[in-house]
Amino acid sequence: MQSNNHNDNVMAVITGYGLESAIGNNQTLFASMAAGHSGVKAQADFAQMQLESHHAALLNEFRSNRKALADQFDFATLFAISAVEQALADAGLSLEKLADKRVALCFGNANSGTDILLEGMAQQDNEKIKQYPAYRQAANVHSHFNLNGPLFCFTSACTASSSAISFGRELLRDNKADIVLAGGSDSLARLVYAGFHSLRSVSAGVCSPYGVDTGLSLGEGAGFVVMETAEAAQQRAANILAQLRGSGSSLDAYHATAPEPEGRGVSRSLSMALTDAGISGTQIDYVNSHGTGTPANDGAELQGIRRALNGEQPMTAQVSSSKSYFGHALGAAGALELISVLAAQRHGCLPATLGVNDVREDCQGYALIRERLAEQQVDWFASTNSAFGGHNTSLVLASGEVALAPKKPAPHQRVFIAAHTRIDSQIRTTADKTATSTELDEAGFSLKAHFPALYRRRMSCLSQYAIGATEFALAASGLERDTNDPTRCGGYFATALGCSEVQERNYDDLAKLGANNIKSTLFTDTVLNASLGSLAIAHTIRGTAANFSDCGNEGLQALWQAFYDLRADRVERALVVAGEDSSNSSKQIWQAQAVDAANTQQANAAALVMVNESGLAANTHPLAEVVACFTLCAAQGKRLPEMVSLEEVDHVVVAATRQHELQHVRQLLSELCPQAQSITPLVDNHLCIASQGLKALIQGLDEMSSQKSEAPLCRVLVVSVNAEQIMHGCVLHSVASAPRS
Repeated sequence: MQSNNHNDNVMAVITGYGLESAIGNNQTLFASMAAGHSGVKAQADFAQMQLESHHAALLNEFRSNRKALADQFDFATLFAISAVEQALADAGLSLEKLADKRVALCFGNANSGTDILLEGMAQQDNEKIKQYPAYRQAANVHSHFNLNGPLFCFTSACTASSSAISFGRELLRDNKADIVLAGGSDSLARLVYAGFHSLRSVSAGVCSPYGVDTGLSLGEGAGFVVMETAEAAQQRAANILAQLRGSGSSLDAYHATAPEPEGRGVSRSLSMALTDAGISGTQIDYVNSHGTGTPANDGAELQGIRRALNGEQPMTAQVSSSKSYFGHALGAAGALELISVLAAQRHGCLPATLGVNDVREDCQGYALIRERLAEQQVDWFASTNSAFGGHNTSLVLASGEVALAPKKPAPHQRVFIAAHTRIDSQIRTTADKTATSTELDEAGFSLKAHFPALYRRRMSCLSQYAIGATEFALAASGLERDTNDPTRCGGYFATALGCSEVQERNYDDLAKLGANNIKSTLFTDTVLNASLGSLAIAHTIRGTAANFSDCGNEGLQALWQAFYDLRADRVERALVVAGEDSSNSSKQIWQAQAVDAANTQQANAAALVMVNESGLAANTHPLAEVVACFTLCAAQGKRLPEMVSLEEVDHVVVAATRQHELQHVRQLLSELCPQAQSITPLVDNHLCIASQGLKALIQGLDEMSSQKSEAPLCRVLVVSVNAEQIMHGCVLHSVASAPRS
């Protein structure tokens, strides 16, 4: 039952794109870029907030035209629906043509839904509150187009949409989708606008990346690309705009908001993408950089890009930032900026950076494209993005004219679970078949009490639980830590709401004290990947990374990404963590979602230590091997074509956010797994949402090791079901029974 669908020879290509931005959509984008238009303008609504700046790149006309829908949906949903419609049209795909295809949606989001959430709380309107969780924007789009494929929501702030595009490529290569819609959408909330001002990072006017006038300009919008295999695109005679040939990611493990000063995280991410693409850095003709305009980012990023492309030699590739067109669109930034390159290349041009009158000292010596588009067609280009928490992503692309010849694939590594810990009402750790548990009192878990060296002042409850669970699991795993290369360790985080306790304090400050009184020390925990950044710093994680949000499936989604990276040997160990905290606002949100945990949710976290063959120490005995990850059903229980054979499964453990749906789920699973001895629900699902998938997996591991059944459990299927009735699964083999490569 080893999953052998993954084929590194499958080439993922982009055949269409769509966007909504402050400088227009598909019809007007290139003309706006050619005219040197910036979408960043003074905004009357923000002027009333009495902050130092009131400039931003907003979609005012779009908002005005769809104002009637704003009570039903956050604008991020509406931006995304329009962008996806344009992308499908650009790719020559109708909804009728998609009806029998597995169409995956990989959706990047940062903080969308915040405005409609605060309105809903003020008005006690559950329909508005339901639009808040980040995954809701993705689910709305998935439902609107009736997509028959997997759904993933990436929430790593400003790297969210580039992470989504990267993962979409893996789904195609692993035969988990026929077509992928990947990108991101974000609507700029008043809290986010005020929060960035609290960091004193906002430009008084239009941002000028690399220039002496520093500061970023915030924006909003949506951008999505259509990806399919080269073979499928050629069969339908589609226009191939670009080939996605490589991707990479990294963590700085340096600071909550500031990038590593020498750009080493950016360099690692881009170097990984180049290796993935099978090319040298000197072959890159152009880089679209993150280029925010802030003093901390631009020079450090350029230094990192140069190091990846040319070592210590001067950089030969041209570079620009598209943020002076779109503003910083946060969760949509990576997708919008990639689309700006695709649109320009259609006309034989490269994007420019606007408003740079004087280049500041740390950005000199680079081939910056300024003010006007550069007339040049390129064979190879790259795009880089960075985010709060020190998360970096890179994409390497080739034009549609470059020969479709992938590099020779490396052998896949086997992937194992070495240890796990869960913290809720107790601390429970298992490694090498040995389990320990400790009851907690009503005060819950304190990282300062258990691991004072890992605690820092004002650390959020969620970060404490996540770091603590990971430390217990690492200590029990038996893996060498002192000599471990931190760049070979990846971090993967799953949370539906993030640090809701801290967010609630930000909401109160905005409502009661005004925009000028948002605290910078609290605002950084507003982003949903804040705890991933804290985890990286605490455990010195500098390898690959991803952050997921869902309403029940995010834990197994994080494991899925880790599985891909370990199998490809991008890292040799991975820390997969899922968790939530508990607050009055989180309970209100879960009540609106009608999930079972609404009234019993408590702070919790689950952590897995995963390794591949390269990272498996000789004296360690893994608990199980992960052999496959997949989606079983799309929305409303619509069964997908089988992606892996489940006939040999001995046992199934299933977790659902709504227990009353388990009867239908059990019926479906009994059909898929006819040989299973039993199908059992997660025992304590009332304690968790984001971590329900990992806790179901832990229960499956426990049942494999206990051997209480009449026959040994060698193959276990773990399933989680989210609020949209989408089912994710993974298959575990006992190490003794796992097939050898």
